Amino acid sequence: MSFIFSRHVVAGGRVVIGKVRQFYLGMLRSEDLNTRFAGPLFVFILLSTSLLLLASWLYDDGGAFTFAQSVGVAENEDFAAFYRAGEMARLGIASDAYDYYRFTEAFSESNKFLFFLNPPHAFLFFEPLTYLGYPGAKAAFMVLSVFCLLMSVHMIRLNLGLWPYVFVLLSSGTFYSFQLLQLAPITTFLLLFALLFSRTRPVLTGLALAVLTIKPQYGVLVPVFLAANRDWRA
Repeated sequence: MSFIFSRHVVAGGRVVIGKVRQFYLGMLRSEDLNTRFAGPLFVFILLSTSLLLLASWLYDDGGAFTFAQSVGVAENEDFAAFYRAGEMARLGIASDAYDYYRFTEAFSESNKFLFFLNPPHAFLFFEPLTYLGYPGAKAAFMVLSVFCLLMSVHMIRLNLGLWPYVFVLLSSGTFYSFQLLQLAPITTFLLLFALLFSRTRPVLTGLALAVLTIKPQYGVLVPVFLAANRDWRA
């Protein structure tokens, strides 16, 4: 009896595993991947690179997941510059953020290389972060970055199930961005939105581009894009 029962359990387990396998393969649309983008080779290269990067992070994450209590003890983070600028704005000395020596005097030695190069309206977005405290602001910034990465993939609509999300989250670009806590995931999302919807959603595009110009180069490039595309309403 116990032998028959064991066989039934094993058979039932195989059925469950088979259904789970079919479910996630269906979600990942593996059949499409095999015929597009040199699928299997691309997946192998991506996963191999990601595993190498993940192993290096486990060995030394560079402080990406260390939540320092203040900007003065944060190490090797671009985010420290955004927070410091917001902090100075809240103290009423926003203009001093453009003075290198005043700006960097609160940083740890590893962050002394940071400059504040964003235009003045960037303070509108950086100052509210300072009300969360440095650890909370960093966590919120990381969550927003992940959300923007996922939304960027969603907007492109590759119709390949979950694979594009996996590719982006495991990409070297994502690792690098989180290593330094840069604005790249957020600016990428805003730029993609503008490129895709400048004609159909001009008001939202205008707002997205207005935020995007906290990166100075986009303040120069954006008008050229809109004029070339004849998107006068945006």
